[in-house]
Amino acid sequence: MRLLSLTCNHCGAPLEVPESAKFVTCTHCSSRLAIERSGGAAYTEVLEALEQRTEQIAGDVESLKLQSELDRLDREWMLQRDRYMVQDEHGHRHFPSKTGSMVAMVFVIGFAIFWMAMAAAASPFFSLFGLIFIAVAIWSFTTRRRKADEYERLRRQYERRRKEILRQIDLRGR
Repeated sequence: MRLLSLTCNHCGAPLEVPESAKFVTCTHCSSRLAIERSGGAAYTEVLEALEQRTEQIAGDVESLKLQSELDRLDREWMLQRDRYMVQDEHGHRHFPSKTGSMVAMVFVIGFAIFWMAMAAAASPFFSLFGLIFIAVAIWSFTTRRRKADEYERLRRQYERRRKEILRQIDLRGR
């Protein structure tokens, strides 16, 4: 059986190990060593250092996964958020709000009542168009209100998930 002459990578003590050995414990400092071979050369490496680097790499990979998940979550939210935007009569896009829906409904119903009062003087038949305005206002209000509620629910869900991922990233950084 052939022996390799090596030195301990931790304390520098000389070691004689069988050529087929993959691991050895230094008799001087009790360090656990891995025997590495590269081409025709052989050397030792402290296993604890390898374990620490492996743990660090695993932690880095987990941090990258979390950052990737955060990026994916943000991209998906941007796309989803745009689907909920509403456009006003001036072409401006904004997020639906319950207050805006209520104001629009009150305005349209007010106009419908005015229409009905004015049209009743000319023809009772034309005053019935005011009822159509009221029906459209109520339908529009309920539709926008539902959209605003759904948007708020999804926004809160997104923010909760984002906070959780950021907390995990923060914990990994400690």
